[in-house]
Amino acid sequence: AEKARRASRMPTYRSKGATSDGNETARSATAMSMSRAPSARMLDTKEAIGKGITFTKWEPEVEGPAMNFETDRLVLEANKAELGEGVLNCMNIGNTAVYYKWVKTEKSAVPGVNNEQQRFFLRDLVGTILPGETKQFTFTFKSDKPGVFSEVWTMEGRPEVAETRHVITIKGVSKEEDVTKAERAKLEQRLMHAQMQHAVAEAIEEVVAHVGTPRAKSKLLVEDPDLDRQVFIAQNKEAQIYYSNTTLKLFRSLADSTFELLSFPTELRKWDSSLESLKRLIYAIEDDGERERHIIQFNEIMKVAGTPPTSTSMFNSICYELVAELADTIPDVAESIRKKLDLPDKVLVFKELDERELVYCTDPNEMQLWRYDSHLLRIGGAPAG
Repeated sequence: AEKARRASRMPTYRSKGATSDGNETARSATAMSMSRAPSARMLDTKEAIGKGITFTKWEPEVEGPAMNFETDRLVLEANKAELGEGVLNCMNIGNTAVYYKWVKTEKSAVPGVNNEQQRFFLRDLVGTILPGETKQFTFTFKSDKPGVFSEVWTMEGRPEVAETRHVITIKGVSKEEDVTKAERAKLEQRLMHAQMQHAVAEAIEEVVAHVGTPRAKSKLLVEDPDLDRQVFIAQNKEAQIYYSNTTLKLFRSLADSTFELLSFPTELRKWDSSLESLKRLIYAIEDDGERERHIIQFNEIMKVAGTPPTSTSMFNSICYELVAELADTIPDVAESIRKKLDLPDKVLVFKELDERELVYCTDPNEMQLWRYDSHLLRIGGAPAG
């Protein structure tokens, strides 16, 4: 508490590097005022008394020589080859003048630099501090090499008592400007980008390496367990035709076109897979041209269905099913890869063209290659020709 009370009586000083031009001007004005003639100073005192300002006589806190110091450590920072300054404040709190002398007592050894070079300086190495007087010691640091340096200085006072002796440790930090910061940031960015590309390439290679040929499902060439096939055969037991997915789709397309011409309600447009009922619907078409065209299409499909399937067509059907199955698995595989690589989900939106060109033919050989199109169901078959 005694030390804190003493420190509170000391004025606060700042280092030269942190002092503005205004503070420098104020100190210069103070020095000039102290150098004025006695008559001028007496005039200022009279003016102060006239304004109601009272003065108290300073009384020493200690009988005998005694000094009070603000700190025992200083840190000076500066760029390489530039000056850095720090200030130590002290006050004579005794009733005896103190004669002082600063001595450098210890220096740190830094590897790789010239330790004999002087880096710390003090302006007032010797002098006198009168009772009640405050003193400001300015230490200066300069180094042509970056690094951290330290020295220990001791103030030896006279009279030689413990209260007039003070040891202070001064640490100087010399900083060097980082001229390669921008280039290093660009290099780190390129390395990060290359690392990301390498990680993505490894992930893709690992996925591709584990992708095997899909196992084909067991298929029966003679018997097909499909429900549509069973219903179609049951409805047309007396018809001398061979079932295939292509012919069934052609018959369904013809039935939907017939429903459209007959203006059937949407909920009733369901063909029962019976060829007899399809013929009755076709003969119910009122327009002679449309009725004749649908009869011709029906007969052409019957010719195709009456042709026994060859081994080539069966193999084509098998290959088509395998390719279709593989195509169906592509979205799942793509979604799995995107999740592993933390890529955003891709939403596929079906976009249907406003106009579509449909090709119709009546040649049985060409009709074997005709493929079912869902658009045909929505427009009601081929246009009347």
